[in-house]
Amino acid sequence: RFRNRLELPVPLNRPSITADGARHLLADWEWFIPLGEPEERFADKQRTRVGLGYRRSSAWRFELLYLWTRSRNTIDEGFTTNDNIIDIRFKRVF
Repeated sequence: RFRNRLELPVPLNRPSITADGARHLLADWEWFIPLGEPEERFADKQRTRVGLGYRRSSAWRFELLYLWTRSRNTIDEGFTTNDNIIDIRFKRVF
């Protein structure tokens, strides 16, 4: 299965999202495409994420994301929504 993701982080209050105190907007779109004829439930799957992030320091980061996942079983079917998820992340980097 081929997997690809386009991601766009946008700094809101600093020139870079790697600066301490930076707030940022995050959006990405990920899709999974079969390379053959798989006999599995998700022949095609797409995932979209949008959210806000905050980098307190190089060690502490926080994100609030909304994820929307949809899939289809065959190439002839339309996509249906599978998941609507709120993802809260607290990251500690050592």
